[in-house]
Amino acid sequence: MRNKFFVNFVLCCCSIIFVITFLETIIRLRGDSPWKTIETDLREPITYEYNEKLGWKPKEGTYIFPPWSAKGKYTKLTVLKDGNRYNGELSTYDGEVLVIGGSATQGWAVDDTETFSWFLQKKLNNLKVKNYGVGAYGTYQSLLLLENIMENNNVTQYVIYGFIKHHEVRNIAHGSWLHLLTKYSRRGHLELPYASLDKNNKLVKNPPAQYINLPFRKQSAFVAKLEKKIMKMKSVLRDHNKTKITQEILLEMKKISEFNESKFVFVFLHSNPEILNLYS
Repeated sequence: MRNKFFVNFVLCCCSIIFVITFLETIIRLRGDSPWKTIETDLREPITYEYNEKLGWKPKEGTYIFPPWSAKGKYTKLTVLKDGNRYNGELSTYDGEVLVIGGSATQGWAVDDTETFSWFLQKKLNNLKVKNYGVGAYGTYQSLLLLENIMENNNVTQYVIYGFIKHHEVRNIAHGSWLHLLTKYSRRGHLELPYASLDKNNKLVKNPPAQYINLPFRKQSAFVAKLEKKIMKMKSVLRDHNKTKITQEILLEMKKISEFNESKFVFVFLHSNPEILNLYS
């Protein structure tokens, strides 16, 4: 009886090993590979730090980046104490303009004096333009940041939000976006707050989520593929509602701005008129 049990156990283990080996081979032949963090230029400074609510935030300091191309130049990114990017000096002014959004708003890969906020400041002599754009932020993280800024603020006259279509994916912590962020993270992990809808289609604010980390991900393409599938399944319902979720976040931004007697300006940084119609 014991011998029969032992034989069945061995056969079961061998079958499992065979199936996993077969799947591993097929998955690798299709182009997938085990988990590997994407190597970044170590000369590139780390300009962000962990934040429990936002996931990450700009770190105060002046950072010099090496050229981004063969014919490029060194660029400077200056982050002030409150997290906004240096935008020139203005000794006296009647109010502030808050600019929020992702890397296009922040001006990633361009110098302090080349962002659109810098040029906007040159046009305004009576208003101080503050650039709170943050690389890889979506609409939801920008909303959370706006809430923090507006908490003790009564001088803001305009809130400008720079939107791109990909912000929809970021807002829901889509599995593919978490995968990409974690791949590029030097810390090896990353947390991303996200939004969803309840049964009444009302906005739900969720705490930061992380990309799944299964054992043997660095050795097995099968495990790495399984992680992707799990993360995709976890965000599939939110993905279906991503445009509606983004619209609700924008309405919340508008409400906060108007509550603080500020005008909310939605800037569409995209050339597709069909997408623009969704937010008109």
